[in-house]
Amino acid sequence: MTALKKRRKRLRGCCAGDVHARVRPTKRRRVNAGMAQLHAALTELVPTSDDELARSEALQALQEVVKKVFGSAAWVLPFGSHVQGSQLPGSDLDLCLELSGVYADQGSQETKKSRLNTLRKLLLNLPKTFAVLETRLNPQIRVPILVLNFTSSSGRDVEVDVSSGVTIQGTSKGLTDYIVRSVLAQAPRALPLVRVVKSWARSQGLNKAYDGFMNSLGWTLLVLVFVIQRGDVSSCSVPLAVKGWSLKQARVAGIPPRLPEPSALESPTGSELAEFYEMVANYRPWLDNTDDTDEDAGPLGVSLMQVKGVRGPSDQADAPFFIEDPGPRFVTGRIDNVARCLRVATWRLILSRCEQAASELRALGRQAGSEAVASWVRSVVRSPAKADDCRPPKQTPCVTIPDGPYPVVGAKRSVSDMEMHKDSSPSMPTACPPTEVDVLPTSKRARLTSKRGRGALPQMPDVCKSSPGPPIKATNLRDRTKSPE
Repeated sequence: MTALKKRRKRLRGCCAGDVHARVRPTKRRRVNAGMAQLHAALTELVPTSDDELARSEALQALQEVVKKVFGSAAWVLPFGSHVQGSQLPGSDLDLCLELSGVYADQGSQETKKSRLNTLRKLLLNLPKTFAVLETRLNPQIRVPILVLNFTSSSGRDVEVDVSSGVTIQGTSKGLTDYIVRSVLAQAPRALPLVRVVKSWARSQGLNKAYDGFMNSLGWTLLVLVFVIQRGDVSSCSVPLAVKGWSLKQARVAGIPPRLPEPSALESPTGSELAEFYEMVANYRPWLDNTDDTDEDAGPLGVSLMQVKGVRGPSDQADAPFFIEDPGPRFVTGRIDNVARCLRVATWRLILSRCEQAASELRALGRQAGSEAVASWVRSVVRSPAKADDCRPPKQTPCVTIPDGPYPVVGAKRSVSDMEMHKDSSPSMPTACPPTEVDVLPTSKRARLTSKRGRGALPQMPDVCKSSPGPPIKATNLRDRTKSPE
């Protein structure tokens, strides 16, 4: 009897082992399949090699034009998301040109005039591969910019934003971008997380500073704060990145190579995405946390160098949230708020959207796992940008046609009413929303249209009454400027 019981027990163990051997690999394959789908969805946010080649062609073409027009001493410096390594498919290429000895005094009126004249001269000498999308050459703008479209040899279009002068208030453009790049290189999961957040903010219409939201740099810095708070990267790496950067090296390097892409096991999970949105949503109580002893106290916010909350400068108390720009802080000690264009209404909208995104990701993760999260990421990548339901009230974007022989090409945003803030970030200059629009009877105005110009808003019947013509080539622009009409 005892032997029979032992035999039955042994047989049950073998059967249980067989079932265990059959079930466990099936469960492991299911988890890996979900992670693979999520990794594939994140891969859709990676620019292709053809996109990178087209941007390299655009940089080389502009360098040739600059040296031809302004001499061999002139040079071009890339900055922005392409230096960070966080660029998305279709991201614009930010370039600034420098003429030796022209911008010695950054705050003088002569410097502003020189920058305007430099861009105007460049405008009239562009080759046929460049088309003019937008010109921001108003003297009131802090950073004049030309928005161009470059057509590569393969037929790909690249939006190129050209500014003049590589430094702003003593800080070189590209320094903050280099800091971002160094942090992303140390945290493999941070890079795809930045891309997802930037794509999500674009799809929700929450990434335009001139509408009162945060720009892409603000969202990127929030992700870096998240990975630092999680312990993936130490905040001590930020000062080391500043010490390892030099303008000369950045000039020689040009557009740096892409950062290594993480594997499927290193990609962020749906739970980590939800944790980021929950972190942002938890900033809501800070709206009511004001300093009663000081009416001009700055807003509460975050910094890469300090894990706990910090308070921004008092001269930017209008913004409800503070995100410190690390570049000016280390170089000149100046405190800049990347989120200076935020307003209470737009910040509350961002917090609500983050709460909604966190709830969706948590629910999808509980119900269907990584496969459902992958579908959510794909919907974010492929959904068009929203702006009509996100625009804050009493902020009607308009454009001002400047005086001069330069025609308006495409749709332009207002640069006189939405000029650059006096403390604009040197790494990512943005235009803040207007607080009061002074409409003069003699000024020429045209409403913003839907399909022309970077970040243009959807066309509405009560706002847009006509559509602009297609972008014109630089050669046609020269003919129009020389025409007696």
